[in-house]
Amino acid sequence: MGQQPPQQQPYYNADAAAAAQSSKAIIALVLGVLGFIMCGPFTTVPGIFLAKADLDAMKRGQLPPTNLQLAQIAYWMNIAISVLWLLGICAFFAFFGGLATLGGLGSLAR
Repeated sequence: MGQQPPQQQPYYNADAAAAAQSSKAIIALVLGVLGFIMCGPFTTVPGIFLAKADLDAMKRGQLPPTNLQLAQIAYWMNIAISVLWLLGICAFFAFFGGLATLGGLGSLAR
């Protein structure tokens, strides 16, 4: 009559810990690959912000550092691809601007 029901032991829920992880690092990595292939800074700049948000959340302890290396790779890859695209755009305008200038000088010499 006076017995109490046995206490239930707390358990570790691995699914809840996995759900707490952010997928922003993976999305940033995908955006970097898309930026390299075809979209350029239109996808790499958001990828930089997503990866940085994950890195900051891991630094503050809000996210477990399981995807730390992936977030770092995504962050630096997006920066590198953005720089390469900007250099390519500058080279494009320098090349065709130089051709236009040379063509324009040739017409003045006649």
